Amino acid sequence: IREFATEKLTERGEADRIRDRHASWVLAFVGAAAVSICGPDQKAVLDRYERELDNIRAAMSRCLAHDHSEMAMRILAASWRFWQMRGYLAEAREQAERVLAAPDSRQYPEARAAALEAAGGIAYWQGDMEPARTWYEEALELARLSGDKRRIAKAAYNVTFTFTLNSDDQARAVELARETVDLYRELGDEGGIGRSLWGLSNASYFF
Repeated sequence: IREFATEKLTERGEADRIRDRHASWVLAFVGAAAVSICGPDQKAVLDRYERELDNIRAAMSRCLAHDHSEMAMRILAASWRFWQMRGYLAEAREQAERVLAAPDSRQYPEARAAALEAAGGIAYWQGDMEPARTWYEEALELARLSGDKRRIAKAAYNVTFTFTLNSDDQARAVELARETVDLYRELGDEGGIGRSLWGLSNASYFF
């Protein structure tokens, strides 16, 4: 049935339009689901991702094949937690590398920053700290360029842990952690303050 429908859509010249609409639907779906993925309905949300996984894959392939890298990066950013939580890290890593290598991806700094955070998270959960740090640091650079303190705080927090877990440059880890604490205090974000103080305590432990 699907093959017949695809054939008819192609004959009518509507296949590309329908595929673009499909990709837009996927982006809307993952964008809405990502908001609840760490909430009390986590299992139900993850199950919905699981049911739509082939649609997510198809949409990302479609986007990359037709130079829609902004949409591909946004789909990656809104999907990576699902891949991490359900054990699809190897596939997620492949998707992240493909998306970030898209020729026009740097034309969309906000979407690229979100995709870099996703890629960094994927590599982090694989225990691969060097690429995680590279991606997180680029995300931090983009955050600083944006001037958005909340984005800067989140990005600096992420980079901190790539140093801490490897006991590498602890001075740099402490510096980033302190910056994060200060930014969240400026923002009056109690949750952010708590997380960043935990990050600072981890960095200080090895310093």
